[in-house]
Amino acid sequence: MNQRLVLKRKLLVEEPKPIPDIIRREYDICVLQKHGVKIIRLGQTWKLIFPGDDLFDNDTAEINNDYKPLLAVAADFLQTYSKISVEVASYSNRMNDDVRTKFGTVTDELTTRQAESVMNYLTTRRINARLIYAVGKGGQDPVAWNGSPEGRRLNRRVEVSFRYYRNSTAWY
Repeated sequence: MNQRLVLKRKLLVEEPKPIPDIIRREYDICVLQKHGVKIIRLGQTWKLIFPGDDLFDNDTAEINNDYKPLLAVAADFLQTYSKISVEVASYSNRMNDDVRTKFGTVTDELTTRQAESVMNYLTTRRINARLIYAVGKGGQDPVAWNGSPEGRRLNRRVEVSFRYYRNSTAWY
């Protein structure tokens, strides 16, 4: 009597299950807050506030290489939502000796380049370029008094804010 043994193949490594968005969001929020990013949620709007001194090299629009992984986490967080729009706004402290140019002040131009730099990085991390825009605010909307070093540090910041749809369907 010949019996054939049929061996079933069993996968040694199974495909990982996708992480639910709600768990992914909680993890991303913890990582961002641990590294000094302030997070504000109001209704369907999120705002991520990055300290400008850490994000950029001194008085440049170049993103610090040590900070790029944190921006990647922020991009992952944004991807868990169906977004309406994403605004990247860069701010500085208002300096009295700021040089005026034809298009505003030197600080205004620097903050515009910084916002565009963050926007470009986020688009490389699969954020839809049609939904994101950059704004350089210069010394507008200070959050602290510029008379102290701590106040000037707090005013140098980049805010990434977005609105999202309540349901998971996005219409383009």
